[in-house]
Amino acid sequence: MQQTVQDAIDSADLEQLAAIVLNGEGKQLIGRKSDQTEIQAFLDNLLYRIYITLTPHTPAPYHTSSFFLFFQGKIRRVHLAAREGSLRDLQSALDRRKFATAKDEVSPHGATPLHVATIFGHAGIVRYLAGRFPETLSATDDDGRTPLHYAATLKDNGHFYNLLTHLGANPKVEDSLNHSAEYYLGHVQSQGILSHRQLLRDYGAKEDLADEMLNDQGEHGSHDLHSARRPLDDVDTLTTLERCFKIIHEPIDDLVVKSVGLPTNSVPGSASSLRILITSYLARFLKRSVFDKVKKRQTRLDHNLFDLIWPAMKKATKEKRLDEDLNVGIVIPDYDVFVVFQEFLVPLIKDVHCMEGTQPLMPHPAMQFFPRYAINDQQPDAAASPTASNNGNILRENPDSVQLNLDTSGKYITGCVIECARNLDAYEFPLNLGIAQLEQVERLITARVLSMDFVHATGETELGTYYSMNEILENPSEIRTILATNGLLIPLLDHTDPYQTAESIAINGRYWPYGRGVYVSVDGSLVVWVNAQDHLRLLCCTGSKDPAAIGAAYSKVGRAMNFLEEWILFKHSYFLGCLLSRPSFLGTGLKFTLTLVLPHLCKEKENLRHLCVVRGLQLFTGDGDGPKVRMCNMRSLAQTEWQLFQDFSSAITNVVALEKELSMSNSLHIAATLLRIFPLGDPLIKGLTEIANKRPADPITYLANYLFNFANQKTKTDRKEVDNDSNNNLIEGSDEHGQSMLHFACARSHGRNALIQLIEESGTNITYRDELYRTARDVALQATQPDNAKEIDRYIIGLVAKGDLEALNSMLLEGYDHIMDVAAPDGTTIEQVASSRGHQDIVRFLEGIRNFEENRENLLSAIRQKKFEAVVNLTKLPDGAKLVRAKNYYGRCSLHIAVLMENEDIVDYLASNFKAALKIGDNLDRTPLHYAMGVSNVEALSRILIKNGAKRVLKDLKGRQPSYYFMNKADVLRLQEEEKE
Repeated sequence: MQQTVQDAIDSADLEQLAAIVLNGEGKQLIGRKSDQTEIQAFLDNLLYRIYITLTPHTPAPYHTSSFFLFFQGKIRRVHLAAREGSLRDLQSALDRRKFATAKDEVSPHGATPLHVATIFGHAGIVRYLAGRFPETLSATDDDGRTPLHYAATLKDNGHFYNLLTHLGANPKVEDSLNHSAEYYLGHVQSQGILSHRQLLRDYGAKEDLADEMLNDQGEHGSHDLHSARRPLDDVDTLTTLERCFKIIHEPIDDLVVKSVGLPTNSVPGSASSLRILITSYLARFLKRSVFDKVKKRQTRLDHNLFDLIWPAMKKATKEKRLDEDLNVGIVIPDYDVFVVFQEFLVPLIKDVHCMEGTQPLMPHPAMQFFPRYAINDQQPDAAASPTASNNGNILRENPDSVQLNLDTSGKYITGCVIECARNLDAYEFPLNLGIAQLEQVERLITARVLSMDFVHATGETELGTYYSMNEILENPSEIRTILATNGLLIPLLDHTDPYQTAESIAINGRYWPYGRGVYVSVDGSLVVWVNAQDHLRLLCCTGSKDPAAIGAAYSKVGRAMNFLEEWILFKHSYFLGCLLSRPSFLGTGLKFTLTLVLPHLCKEKENLRHLCVVRGLQLFTGDGDGPKVRMCNMRSLAQTEWQLFQDFSSAITNVVALEKELSMSNSLHIAATLLRIFPLGDPLIKGLTEIANKRPADPITYLANYLFNFANQKTKTDRKEVDNDSNNNLIEGSDEHGQSMLHFACARSHGRNALIQLIEESGTNITYRDELYRTARDVALQATQPDNAKEIDRYIIGLVAKGDLEALNSMLLEGYDHIMDVAAPDGTTIEQVASSRGHQDIVRFLEGIRNFEENRENLLSAIRQKKFEAVVNLTKLPDGAKLVRAKNYYGRCSLHIAVLMENEDIVDYLASNFKAALKIGDNLDRTPLHYAMGVSNVEALSRILIKNGAKRVLKDLKGRQPSYYFMNKADVLRLQEEEKE
């Protein structure tokens, strides 16, 4: 150094002399002399010149020695601020860029401020220096070590190492011992060369500080391998999180309610009424106790709570319906968040996947796209439609091909897209990858996809084409147009748009769109996206000729994934299955999305939304009010792919069947009217149903032939029995979907008193609820026929005027929810009508309704919470027997709910003490025994019910005995999930 200083003086090299000062060797210049007068004069003024060069327009002390102290003092302030973690002091002292890499004797080994901040674990200083001054990342100490070498010695699960790498540090730079920073990550092998404790000791700090700086986060204790092992200390981020918490929990005002179209007449307490806005949904899981526990946590890859919830905080999202966001405003930035933020994420993930919140997560089953057995050996009829039964036969011959078309007419289902996502086990999400790793992932995936083995697995004959993401993002881009037309284009952000840049970086990382692309099969029906949020996203669509042929698309996806799983090791968790960046894809990574046209169901979107929720479907209605919607499966966790496929297909089949039934309402209404004129009864209804299903070219001739054949095939006795059954079904009861003749009548306009006359003459029950839990009055309002609703209210007023207490009491027990709000045409309340007519018993009855309903809800709540003593106490009230028999808005009595909750003690108590409840049917006339056959604890519950007198042969409105639900549990399980929710 002495010679270097002298050489610099001899050569009068100002830049080299400045570098000597910045490297912490400025004292070497003080008192230096030169034999040459001109050089000595220059040397006397040298430090002043250095200062002027670095800090122009700033006054400085005149004397060289005093200036040196001033200049050196600023450098020291930078180092001390980096050591103490004071960002404000550092910014104040760091008024010139070169100070960011300046060295000072207060920091040994020739360390820079970034070295110091790394050793003492100040994340805010590290982010500021490395982000604002990139040159600090490559600055070395006296041993040739960068700050990344120091970061590798910290036992923080690689947090600072990952942070500096993400900011641009080069892990391959070697120190004077020829060791890269990666070498020091192995603390055991490098302990004797360089360690965090040793560095602290060199700085005069106590070695125990190495342990005191770090602490395990969350519930994982000393085995914490996922967190940064230090709390978040960024004041700005913590302030932002508090603001986010306030937004999430702020009340929803009426304006917002109207802007998102919240339900106005949906079933009280239904699932659709609970799932409202994304922010209000998050509030259910991010309560203050949970928020305070996780808000300061960070993962080892430097992600905090805001990195999870930022999508929900966007202005365009905060007022968006939950139904419109498949991932409920959450994005998973790295694998470790599942552990670090488990108190928040685990309950949310269970809810997203329609799982019971109180039950522990079960191990996710192994991948199984196709069944491992056939149903029977009988060969299917070639002309038969593909049903669940003959699928099994087909699968025995060809176990990886499913032939299933959910809508052969092509009238209701217009498109199908199936997606399956995966991430490679050896790599983090694309968001966290560098250029080299992105290239490696791309090569690994394309090597398998661009092979004839993959082509044969998917049933193709030729190789497809791989397009880079730059080609996709071009304007115009022919391939992007083709993908969009087939529904295979994923959402893409434009990183060149300044308004989308931040969001693009948050989702895709800094290197988007590099290292990304998409493989497109020859026929364009299958694509594989690479490094687009997840490493692999395989999408397959149905053809335009058979848009509902979901079986063929599913088979292609299953064969493709089975092939890829043989060659690529994907990231997998014991409980969460395949780990993915989108919470709704966890488990199987599988999503079925169908586009449907449902003109009748779409007339009341809230009821359709509820219909979907209870069947495990996510509904996307789009921006318009048209009949076109999209539906996908909500659940993908804790079930096999084959189970998901079956459940989804069954749910969609049910929805399409309901749409068909509603499309027949005109025919049924005409039939009900003709029934009052001609004694045709059941033959006419069945004939019109056949026409609606088969759609013959000449419906009139078809109906005439049907009625003629019906008459010839039945004896007079048979016809009489059929007529009686038909009358019981149409006039006194409901059809298989719970719709009585009054439901159909209420959807049309009528003359004054027509509905009252129909109700009184036919004996139709106004309390009947259909499969969507709607009474005839509800149908009238949804069909924009308020006069019909008023007619029904007038009928109730008539019952009060006549003093028919028995009829009113029956309505209350049936769960009819429009008694107290009824008023006469002149505005007279129902209580006033009863009082004016002198019916004091009805007055007392009306006065007790609200108390009765409150007790009923308390009883049902106690059953749901399995509080046996509370149930007993409530049933011992004076009206306890009535409370047990009373139905709720879903048409279920207390025994129905006790069975769904699977509490043997409560079921036994109610069944043995209130036997009348055993025969009570729900909205589709299903008894508690029907329910018991569909739950997991079937043996114990059914034994209790049968022992107390439940009948095994009672049929519901669909003609199904309880035993049917033992083999077909899906309907009851959905009711169970609905009730628990």
